Amino acid sequence: MNHLPHLITDLALILSVAAVITLIFKRLQLPLILGYLVSGILISPNFKIFPPKVYELTDVQTWGEIGVIFLLFSLGLEFSFKKLAKMGGSATTAAGFEAVGMAAVGFGLGKLLNWPFMDCIFLGACLTISSSSVIVKSFADLGLKQRNFAQLVYGILVVEDLIAVVLLVLLGTFVASHTFDAGQISMSILKLGFFLIVWFVGGILFIPSLLKKLKIF
Repeated sequence: MNHLPHLITDLALILSVAAVITLIFKRLQLPLILGYLVSGILISPNFKIFPPKVYELTDVQTWGEIGVIFLLFSLGLEFSFKKLAKMGGSATTAAGFEAVGMAAVGFGLGKLLNWPFMDCIFLGACLTISSSSVIVKSFADLGLKQRNFAQLVYGILVVEDLIAVVLLVLLGTFVASHTFDAGQISMSILKLGFFLIVWFVGGILFIPSLLKKLKIF
């Protein structure tokens, strides 16, 4: 297989190892997402015991990002604005308390470790956000996607993703300029709000009406 590009051989290696590990974890009734992590560790260049290795890490990371995009896109297909509006208060309150609580825990932990102030801020921000992709995939594997509490969890995840965008804007501005530029932060938040409004109007009012007029549905 030396004549094949590394991307093809890497993809074949990933699929083969993931298939075997998935079967093992399924037989043991363990979360498949954990099996995927184990598969990645086994074929990582940093794991010297397992012989086959991935060569083109950049290409694999690109495939991984595409996979996360499709996974989050599937979350968006299953979660409607009506559901978000119905449980908006509960989801927003829960996400707000969770974000503030975990940020405080992360900041306090950083202080206990005698980290610099901004490192404590970044640690708190890291602990604030849950992994939407991991939770969605875990619920799908366990067959819990249609449960009532799962819909509330999805709502919390959506709110947390919005909080994550704001945190990325704030911390990204600080990393770039080493100071919090209020003007730039406000402009970024306004852009985010404008995008959400356009997204809401287009997805709820304009596109469905257009499709009905075209008699697609």
